Formats: sequence, structure tokens, C-alpha cells
Amino acid sequence: MTGTQIIKQGRGILEAAGWVVRSMNYHKATPRGMRGFPDMIAFRGGVTLLLEIKGDGDRIRPDQEQFFNEVKPHTGMCLRYFLIHDVEQLEDVVQMRFV
Repeated sequence: MTGTQIIKQGRGILEAAGWVVRSMNYHKATPRGMRGFPDMIAFRGGVTLLLEIKGDGDRIRPDQEQFFNEVKPHTGMCLRYFLIHDVEQLEDVVQMRFV
């Protein structure tokens, strides 16, 4: 499954569970300050999810890894960052089956 397909399905899954979702994966030029920003951001009940989506054959770019490394120390129960490789992982996040 491609990253775009995961994003499309994932948006539906998240919204059905009450999340407000914004996608950042545009195929246009990304403004310099936004490079590395996760593909999706979702909000619900005081929790914010940063979701980097990688489909079959996709790899983390250096700017995405840098973003993760800068944000990771500031995550917690209210701000979570996930690297998603398939719809099942996203469903686990929605159901809060992660640690």
C-alpha cells in the first residue's frame, strides 16, 4: 500500500473516531520551514498526534528524522509522534493500543 493510500484510509479511520485531522503530504514544493513535518496531524480531547506515514518502499528522509529527533524529547501523553507503515498500525493508535 502506498503512503497516500494509507493517509486516505487513515483520515477516514481517525475522523470516524472523532479526531480532527489535517494532512500535510502535498506533492507541491514544501516551504522551507515545513520540511520534515509529519504527513498528518490529528487532535482529540487534548491529545495531538503527529503521524509520519510510510508506504511500501518509503524511507525516512534526513529532514524527517531531524524533526523527530527535535520533537521526541517534548512528547508525552498529550503529544505523540508515530511512524506508521500500514493501516493496522494506525488503527492501533486510534484505539490507543500502543506503548
